[in-house]
Amino acid sequence: MGIHAMWRSLERTLSYYGKAIQFRMETWHKKREIARAYHHTPLLQRVQRYARPAAIAVLIAATAVALYAFVPALFSTLGTMLKNRPATARKAIPRAPKKSRPAATAPQPGEKSKPDEIPEFTPGPELNSEFALIANKATRNMHLLRQKDSAQWKPIQEYSIAVGERQGRKERAGDKKTPEGIYFITGRKEASELPEIYGPLAYVLNYPNEEDKKAGRNGEGIWIHGTSPDSFPLQTRGCLELNNKDLTELSSYLKLGIGTPVIIINEPSPQNPAATLKRARLARKHRSFISEHAQRQKDFRRLLSSWESAWESQNIDQYSRFYDTTGFYGQGLQWNDWKQRKIRTFQNYNSIALNIQDIRVTDFSESTAVVKFIQRYTSDALDVMNGKKISLIKKGGTWKIKQESTFPREEHLS
Repeated sequence: MGIHAMWRSLERTLSYYGKAIQFRMETWHKKREIARAYHHTPLLQRVQRYARPAAIAVLIAATAVALYAFVPALFSTLGTMLKNRPATARKAIPRAPKKSRPAATAPQPGEKSKPDEIPEFTPGPELNSEFALIANKATRNMHLLRQKDSAQWKPIQEYSIAVGERQGRKERAGDKKTPEGIYFITGRKEASELPEIYGPLAYVLNYPNEEDKKAGRNGEGIWIHGTSPDSFPLQTRGCLELNNKDLTELSSYLKLGIGTPVIIINEPSPQNPAATLKRARLARKHRSFISEHAQRQKDFRRLLSSWESAWESQNIDQYSRFYDTTGFYGQGLQWNDWKQRKIRTFQNYNSIALNIQDIRVTDFSESTAVVKFIQRYTSDALDVMNGKKISLIKKGGTWKIKQESTFPREEHLS
């Protein structure tokens, strides 16, 4: 049966059921008129009460019968047409001989590489040197300051905040206190990476810093974050919390925010916020942070370059060396299922090529890291570019991929 003949058959079927429904509706309408003429006798009242639901039921049943008669025929015809299409309609994909690649190993941060292997890292727009934050635990407020062209710091916004529910300086994990000192934003988490209680985004601070470690202070997970929808900041387990509207406004200034100084103080009678900044000390600490971040960026760029080579080699043993095979999770799969899918991919394609761009370490601690980048994946039959997020964990002194996910490349913050 051709498409035109099938369409005519459908028209006839729908026309038939349409007329049947029209006839039933006209009959029901005439019965109503007769009932009115006879002053709604009890029997006719009962008929009127059930006529409308019955008509609707008939309409639904007729439509279902029409679809039942038409849809199988449609899919059967389309399947036959696709099965019998000319062979020339199918695009043939040339298959080139597979290329052999040298074995790839997983270099770790701190190892030396060839001078021409990895381009030098140049601090880009993701590193902030224009803004600073001063959070006062005593007054529950936060000032956003701006400095342009090495001029004086000037307050431009003020926000109310919540701090840890217990007073005092943070000393250990779980004490529900907010730290005090000079910190820097090391990463930004998006709503898709957070439980709802943290609001639309969160900025990660580098607590504990070197001074904290020397003093024996520990713990982790100190963020600047928002709240659950329709709620407002009260108290936290140690973080700095803003209402969601203020946090969104703050993010419009900070963007990715990496490198932003966050000075946390506890002053019941604060001075001018700008006077709190010790410019020489802050500048020294900021240069140190920029240097560390640049090295970290380069180290993970080297790691991803080797991972890229292992993937392109289509050698599952080389590829597997980069993964936490006991705890990996990606795209709904645990490691064994992920590995089997990669084996099938390697067997089906003659060539796989990756091009990784705009690598950014968006979250970092001594034992965990998150790296985001733009990835172009090209194989025999596929060419796609999107954002990629890789979460890593340090096990036995070696960085391993613990999780992989993709996201629209437009979300890769500039």
